Amino acid sequence: MDNYIEHLVRDKIETKDRGIRILAIFLPFGFMLSSLVLSLPLFVLLPIFFLSYYLWIVVDREYEYLYLGGSFGVDKIIHRRKRKHMIEISSEEILEIQPFRPEREEGWKREGVSVLHVEGLGGNRPYCILFQKQGKKQVLVFDGKDSLLKEMKLQARGKFQEEV
Repeated sequence: MDNYIEHLVRDKIETKDRGIRILAIFLPFGFMLSSLVLSLPLFVLLPIFFLSYYLWIVVDREYEYLYLGGSFGVDKIIHRRKRKHMIEISSEEILEIQPFRPEREEGWKREGVSVLHVEGLGGNRPYCILFQKQGKKQVLVFDGKDSLLKEMKLQARGKFQEEV
């Protein structure tokens, strides 16, 4: 029987996301003030409230990691409602698993390896999976929860590296 490990982390809030949230807060107030000054009817604000709500929820993201029988999958969850499957990596595609070091990322990019960041605010040490899909090397950076890493060590013997 395969072990099933699931881990959920909130996405990091970047500067761009903070700007979108500030815009989502002040947009309705700005339009309300301008509608009062220009004597526009208040129902004109209704689309602005919907736009503001949409801007707020679009930056509310979480990532769900699923490790099952050597395969690793990542889903992006937007505002706890909409789920988007991002990537599925089979055990045969995994080349190595190691702690993530930011200085390695520049070397990967020079080699033409695409890097996908799905780590969040989990407070765990980031790890990366180097894998090859359809002949192209890629790297996935994720939050390394202890139970998840323990299972990866068991399933991916020889591919898991503690320190590089």
